[in-house]
Amino acid sequence: MRAIAIGLLGLCGVVLAALVAVYLRMDGPADKRPAPAENAPVDLLAGGADAVILTDFVTGDVPRLVRGARLQDLAPQLWYLDTATGGDYVVGGVFMIFGMPPVVELATGFTDGRSIKTYDCINVVCNSWAANPAAPWGMAGLRGMGDALGPEVNTTFYSFDDYHAYRTAHAAVLADPLQWFADPGAEVPLPGDDGIRLMVISLPTLLVPGVPGNGASEDPAQAQALEEMAATLLEGTGGTVEALYGAASTTLWAMKHGEYVREGDATRGLPDLVAHERTLRLMMPERQVALVTARAQALALPPPDPGLVDAALARAFAAWGEDASCLPGCGAVETTLQYRIEVNVGGDPFWVLRVWRVPALLTDGLSND
Repeated sequence: MRAIAIGLLGLCGVVLAALVAVYLRMDGPADKRPAPAENAPVDLLAGGADAVILTDFVTGDVPRLVRGARLQDLAPQLWYLDTATGGDYVVGGVFMIFGMPPVVELATGFTDGRSIKTYDCINVVCNSWAANPAAPWGMAGLRGMGDALGPEVNTTFYSFDDYHAYRTAHAAVLADPLQWFADPGAEVPLPGDDGIRLMVISLPTLLVPGVPGNGASEDPAQAQALEEMAATLLEGTGGTVEALYGAASTTLWAMKHGEYVREGDATRGLPDLVAHERTLRLMMPERQVALVTARAQALALPPPDPGLVDAALARAFAAWGEDASCLPGCGAVETTLQYRIEVNVGGDPFWVLRVWRVPALLTDGLSND
């Protein structure tokens, strides 16, 4: 699993890190988002592609393969605006399902039947293509052209829990000029199961007196405590630390009757109490998972005291001039406190392939070798 499963987890981590970075640039969970940066045009042929597969989002009907003379004819239109540079604005402004902004795949460029680059866009921005044909994206004008763009192509997704089956399928795709790997670099087989599993250990929330700092800096004492806990869990196992989170504090955003307490447009955080939301990410030999799980559950870590939050809310309401007569029942903080140690372990190995099937008459003898 590790090759692909960790890759997927890593992608989630990257997106999560981006969301956190945007969050920390905001005065509160939904306030004063940064203005978007100027978008940059992206040319689909800049990397030397000799063929492009446009997704149904671009074509308006089905995925289509564009190459040869047709590719050159359409070259002036094969560009779009890169919304990644303005992503802080979009991500900060639109927290969708699971807090993740939806991303739509636009196209993939190929050279000699090999995928060299994929192109995507934040959905809430690119959706304006259909609504506004005059929008300044070159590919916006390609919708509805049908067969004039190129022939329809189909993609197939394969998932394997047996590595030998994966390698057999991979070799078959590699040898078949009518099948193109959809993802850049996929012609190199993923490694087999190395016996290493990701362990994500969530620790009880630590509430401490402190001034909110939006997680801008780490507390050296908390960083050392996390390192010592990780070392205790790892001792003699051969495991390693992937990441330790929680040395930086988290602002406890005050709420009243289920709504954020605000000063003007800005949300208000407790001024004298912060939280450390602590998580250990460990890479562990599978045979040691049970031992490390037992060690984690045996850690003497007390749960957070909700009374500390109630008292801090009472102090804050008094300082802010808020009616506190409904406390403690009406008061809360946005953060969900973690009361116990939880251990989550990556599942069994799996490997995936995503493959485009292209028309025989357009392969011109190309192969993926």
